[in-house]
This record gives sequence, C-alpha cells and structure tokens, in this order.
Amino acid sequence: EGESSDLGRKITEEIIANNLLTANKRDGVDDAWRDYQQILAELGLIYSTKLTQKLRLTDAGHMYLAGELGYSELIGIQALRYQYPNGQKSTMQSRQKLALGAAADALPSTVTELQSSRGVLIKPGLLVLRILLELYNIGGRADLSVDECLAFLLPCKKNSEWPSALAELITWRTGGSDLSHLNKHARRNVQDWFQLLGRTEMCEKIGKKIVLSAGAKSNSEVLHTILDEQENIKNYWIPTAFDNSTLLTW
Repeated sequence: EGESSDLGRKITEEIIANNLLTANKRDGVDDAWRDYQQILAELGLIYSTKLTQKLRLTDAGHMYLAGELGYSELIGIQALRYQYPNGQKSTMQSRQKLALGAAADALPSTVTELQSSRGVLIKPGLLVLRILLELYNIGGRADLSVDECLAFLLPCKKNSEWPSALAELITWRTGGSDLSHLNKHARRNVQDWFQLLGRTEMCEKIGKKIVLSAGAKSNSEVLHTILDEQENIKNYWIPTAFDNSTLLTW
C-alpha cells in the first residue's frame, strides 16, 4: 500500500511466483495485475488505480485483512452497498455506444454521468434480496431465476420500484409466456450477481437459481431492517461532480 512505481509488475511477479493466479499474458508479457486488480476495486477493497496512482486500500479492505470481517460478511456487506452509478464503472464501452447509435454523440462521455443524468440510482444486490424476502413473507417461492431477474428486476432504475417488479413477477408465475428472449445482453451480469450473493450468509445458489438461506429465513425481521436501512436515500452515493476526487468518494 502506498506504492506506485512499477506496482503492476511487482504484484504480477508475486502472483506468478506463488502460483496464485494465471499470468494473463499480453503481447508475451505477464500482466495478471491489470485484470485481477479490477476485482478488488469492484468489491470496494481498493481504490481504482485509474483514479489514484498510489495503491490505496479502503476501510473494508483493511478490516478484512485484519480479520475484523469474515469472508461471507465482507461479500454480504459489499453486495448490499454496491450501486449504480458508481465511481468505478465510468468507461463507456463500445457495445454501449453502438446500442445508443446516433444518440451517443449527444450523451455524457462517462457511464457515471449518463446514469446520473437519467435518474439511475440502484443497488442490484439489494433489489434481489428485497424481492426474495418479500416472496418469502407472502408465502411464495423464495427463489429467483436468471430469466426472472432479467425480465422483472433489470428494468428497475431505482430500488423503490421493487413493488412493481414483485407484482409483475407474481402475475407472470401464474402462467406467463417464455422470458428467455428478454434482455439477453445482461445475462452474464445477472449470473455474476448470483455467484456473488451465493457467497454471502443471506443467499444460496441452487442450480441456476438464487434462494434465501435458512439463516436469512429464520432471521427475516433482522434482514428486513437491514434492507430498509440500505434503501434509505442517505445510504446512496449521489455524485455532485465527476472529477477524480468526487469519484474517489464512492
């Protein structure tokens, strides 16, 4: 922590020497750090190296290394807090520009600004857990498939829209049509979220579905309180500018 000089090469050499991860060669050169550091930033354990030259660990990163947070606790906390827009995913991908077509030229240059200007303010993990808990509370199947998430949860721009998503899901389960063609572009993203949530103490991944864990069901009132707190507007990151110093606050 605190180093910046030739940091990527040093960490890559350490990774390979200890046989921790693959080398991920680029043009014949080992470049593991470039790929794997993104995971640490996404999980909120380090600050993005795009925003700061020196390697900086977050408070959560320090707590995990010190043993103050267990693995499933850490993943659970970060899964609940992770939101869009955020300060990590700012690059507009070529696929996104292509999908936007001619309109892309008139839009902000970063995804963070675009989502902010369009009123996106959502925590995906929180939304999944909210729907699972509500299904459990009404006596329904406390599980979700990837197709159901793509059809009913993905269109939500804000967590406050969960009642509509839940109502549509319940109606569809009484005999709706095939969903497999809807929002297929985000299938991998939802699958990744299922993998992430399945490593928390609140959920389990069973086959291709995500379900509430036995512990979450037996402590449903506690989980409800946690979700209410995370849905409070004061617990969202709302950017007031889009320079590096502001993005770092995420």
